Amino acid sequence: MNNATGSNFIIGVGINIGGPVTAGTLGKERMQFEVIGEAIKNSHIISNFAEAGSVLITSEIYDMIKEIPDLQKNFAFS
Repeated sequence: MNNATGSNFIIGVGINIGGPVTAGTLGKERMQFEVIGEAIKNSHIISNFAEAGSVLITSEIYDMIKEIPDLQKNFAFS
């Protein structure tokens, strides 16, 4: 809870790895930084399934981190 505003801001996150991405600024009047690519699209898709306060990862990420001992103690994998 943000005591200054009284609001409660909680997000769900999706993490993916792999594949090329393109990044850069777009626009003339209102510059905006964009990152596009298949890996970004997949992260967006899994983040749509993430409940507030949770982080979803792809199987590729899990395979990379599953042997880290502290992760098994502090996080629930399903």
